[in-house]
Amino acid sequence: MFGVPGVAAADGSVSVGSVDSGSAEDIGSGILNELVPGLGDAVTGSVESFGSDDGPTVAPPQTQRCNQASKSGGYGITNTKHLMGRGGPYTFTIVYDTENIPDQIEVFYQGRRLYDTGMIGDNINEGNGSKQIRVPSGTQNYVTVKVTGPDSDTHWSYTVNCPA
Repeated sequence: MFGVPGVAAADGSVSVGSVDSGSAEDIGSGILNELVPGLGDAVTGSVESFGSDDGPTVAPPQTQRCNQASKSGGYGITNTKHLMGRGGPYTFTIVYDTENIPDQIEVFYQGRRLYDTGMIGDNINEGNGSKQIRVPSGTQNYVTVKVTGPDSDTHWSYTVNCPA
C-alpha cells in the first residue's frame, strides 16, 4: 500500500497533502501541437456558456479543419479552432448566417481579434454575410471563431474557408 505524506498538528490531527494528476496545460499545448498539429489546442480548448433555468448549455470544445461548416443553436458561447494548415500571413474568407435571432461572431488569431460582426441577425436580412480576413504573420496554425448566442432559440452557421 502507498502512504501519503502528512503533517501532524499539535491537536493530534493529521493534514494530508493533495496529489495533482496533471493536465494538458501542465504538459503544454505547444508540446502536444509539435507531436500532432492541433492536438494541444483541442485538449486545452475552452467553451463558455450562459446559465439558464435548466442549467447552462455547454458544447464540447471543438477543433475543425478549414472548409468544414460549423452549425449550432442555443444559449451560450462556442469557441472553435479551425486548423488552417500553416501559420500567417494568409487571407481567408468566413461565410456566415445568424438567421433571425441576433448572434455575434468574432475571429481571433494568436489572441488578437481580427473581425467582429457585432450582434447580427433579424427577420429582414437574417445575418447573412461574408468577410475576407487577413491574418498577420504568426506561428499558430489555426484561427479561433467565437460565436455568442444569447437566446435559447438561436440558430447559426458559418464556414471558415481554407487560405487562398
